Amino acid sequence: MKTIFSKKGALSILFLFVASFVTHFYFLQSDAYFTVNSDALSQMAVFHKFLGENFRSGNMMWSWNYGIGGDLFGEFGYYYSTSLFFWASAFFNMDTIFHVVQLKIGLSILKSFSSMLIMFILLKYLKRTYMASIIGALLYGGSIFFLKHSLLWDFMVDSMVWLPLMILGFERWMKEKKWGLFTAGLFLMLSTNFYFAFKSSVFLLIYAVFAFIGTKQTLTIKGLFRFFFGWGKFYLLAFGLAAAAFIPSIYALFQANRGGKANEVPLAFAPEYYAGILETTFNLDGTYSILGLPVAMLFLYTVGFTFLNRREKSFLYMSLFMYVLYFIPFAHSFFNGLSEMQSRWVYLLIFSVSITSAFLIDRIAENAGKIKASRALIPFLVLGFGLFAPIYSRNAAFASYEWLILGLTALCLPLFLLAGKMGKTAFYLFLSGILALNTFGTQAVFSKKSLGTFYGQSTMDSGVLSQPGLENKAELELIRSIQSSDQSFYRMINDGNKYHNAPMYQDYHGAGAYSSLLSGNLQYFLKQRHNVLFDHDSINKFNHFNNRFYLESYMGVKYHMVPKDSAAPVYNADMVDQNESLTVYENPYALPIGFMQTQYAAEDDVEKLSFTERDQLLLQAVYTEKPVKELNWEKFNFKNLDSERIDQQKPFTLKNVKQSGKIFIVNEKGTISIPIDQQKIGTDDEVFVEADLKQEQGERFNMKVEGIHTQKLPVENKYAYPTKGFVINLGHSYEKDSVTIKLDPGEYRVSSIKVYRQKIDTDKAEQLQKQSLTDIHYEKNRVKGKIEAIQDGMLTTSIPYSKGWKTYVNGKEAKTLTVNHAFVGTPLKKGTYDIEFVYTTPLLKESLIISAIALLITIFSLIRTRRRTK
Repeated sequence: MKTIFSKKGALSILFLFVASFVTHFYFLQSDAYFTVNSDALSQMAVFHKFLGENFRSGNMMWSWNYGIGGDLFGEFGYYYSTSLFFWASAFFNMDTIFHVVQLKIGLSILKSFSSMLIMFILLKYLKRTYMASIIGALLYGGSIFFLKHSLLWDFMVDSMVWLPLMILGFERWMKEKKWGLFTAGLFLMLSTNFYFAFKSSVFLLIYAVFAFIGTKQTLTIKGLFRFFFGWGKFYLLAFGLAAAAFIPSIYALFQANRGGKANEVPLAFAPEYYAGILETTFNLDGTYSILGLPVAMLFLYTVGFTFLNRREKSFLYMSLFMYVLYFIPFAHSFFNGLSEMQSRWVYLLIFSVSITSAFLIDRIAENAGKIKASRALIPFLVLGFGLFAPIYSRNAAFASYEWLILGLTALCLPLFLLAGKMGKTAFYLFLSGILALNTFGTQAVFSKKSLGTFYGQSTMDSGVLSQPGLENKAELELIRSIQSSDQSFYRMINDGNKYHNAPMYQDYHGAGAYSSLLSGNLQYFLKQRHNVLFDHDSINKFNHFNNRFYLESYMGVKYHMVPKDSAAPVYNADMVDQNESLTVYENPYALPIGFMQTQYAAEDDVEKLSFTERDQLLLQAVYTEKPVKELNWEKFNFKNLDSERIDQQKPFTLKNVKQSGKIFIVNEKGTISIPIDQQKIGTDDEVFVEADLKQEQGERFNMKVEGIHTQKLPVENKYAYPTKGFVINLGHSYEKDSVTIKLDPGEYRVSSIKVYRQKIDTDKAEQLQKQSLTDIHYEKNRVKGKIEAIQDGMLTTSIPYSKGWKTYVNGKEAKTLTVNHAFVGTPLKKGTYDIEFVYTTPLLKESLIISAIALLITIFSLIRTRRRTK
């Protein structure tokens, strides 16, 4: 390892440092920001700023700006909350989205350099030459997989930094029986991100198997046990150290709702996928490429494998094994936790190929005089006929990148044929130059063609970052005006933007979120129990309550910010503020965060109600999964709900639509009109459409109901949620005698279309306002207030339920129940009470204890090991 700190080592590290900037050159010289208008902006950039602000202020538990309130440490463990790189950056200036995306390119360069540096150190430890170690490190940290994920989902490349560190520690344990670095690498891998920890852990097992084979270990049951238990105990120790980060995040994963759909994984991909295997490996398609390996790799593998010793061949076989997995659908599902197929595990393949390449480069250089002409000719012919000929026959020309790899392929042939005559140093330089030129060229073309154009990074100017929902001056001024004039607890909906995470960025209590670990109970409540309409269905998003009076009042949505001159979004809302582009309405019936309900219903009975009746029930009674026996209260009579169907029993009016039973064939500009009984609609009624239909060919489709648009995914789609149907609020002033639905052209199966009207009971809302928490004080992870219960009942809240919430009544811990399927409630007898709700991330305290015990064991073991060594 001393060679790392030599003059050659310093020059090698300097080269890698420069290389990390070169691979980002396209973005460094670009006038556009280092982000794209998708997850990178709407999630990653917002999360970075949001979490940084909260963590710097000492709040790591809960925020009311996340959804309608959510956990910070556990639920964001998938993203940043346990990332060392995030914590290192959290103390930089992130006041605006502009600062965040500028910081992110610096972080990307840092991660790229770090991954190259650690890979370089690993290869030097494995006794590779400086040149081979440099190229192996460049192939890994300079891969297009790294750059693509660093731009689009930057948290996903943290594991690329810690993977070579973990393997370096493993190699050190095997050779020297020193376990400190191995444990540290495992700890960083396990604690940074549970999702990638699984992938890297599986790879560690694969790596260990090939290492066992390659190092002539004793192939007996005892030998196997000794080897795997030898390093497995340090894995368990590292897991204990990482428990405080790992366990709360895993708990959050199991509380999330990811759709629950069975994943149909084919045994194989389509034949054309395998026919294009060389293009998938070496060429770029400008869109979804993630390999783009240098063409010289085929020469290295074909020419060099015979020169490797047993251990070195184990690396080659491992890389081939990982490469084969890339073409097996089940592998893509397995590495994604037996879920839908994803290619996020491919960094493991790139690592395997990169480490193998270093061995091949050295062995070929050492045996240059023994290279057989046929071995050099085979990859040349394979690439010529298998890669370039099909490209030319298809396009009758080559793109610039294809000319580059064609030229490099042409150079490889004489290089390997003449390797024995040109000397080792010259061979190293020429081969390294070809590999480096291919890597840098791939990065340049991929950055411009795919990331810049296809993903749209080149269009990311200040105008995009100032859109509604982000750094938008008009919105921010109104939000701050409302907050300065009303400092009570309430929620606000901004109808004029497309960013579900706008409340996190703009710092207000909203009603939307876009995250992979949203509370499963809340998701079910919104999308299944109440079927709230969104612009499209998704298991990862929600952003409003479709202006539904009962839902918004229950949730405490007091303010709506809408485009100027828009009508009041909810019944009897008052305009309270306005600027040149926006208007703010206030809902006078919004309920406080907690109020008393003195009637109850059984959750099983709620499932039998229509969606409109379920809405009304929120203000009439509270329901729980199990009876609350300690209360003397009344069961609600569902007959008191005021809702009815108003669609008339007449044929639909069809325009450019043909009907055959339940099958509707919709042509261009086709519409379906449902006649309704207008006379049944009162002035204080809301009108809803409930449509249960699907596209027969299983395609996504657009639907407009009286101008209200939504997009529906096929039921089988992994992101489709709710699973079927629509519930659309047509508002409180509907005056037409029919409801018109417009669909994309196609064939549809229409199971039912129903139209309901429901009475808006403002008296009940005002009654609940009088029976609610008063003197409310709330902060980061707690809510306090007083309440007078005039009779037995349930203190019902709009706080999303989590095991982390504890309820204190007059200073003593009381029952914390799940009410209305997704919220916190506590039963109260008649009386006056001081109430406090306190939140702690679930299992954080328990996992901290595990980590503390593991740390003590680690310290004791290190001291003991050091004494034995002396």
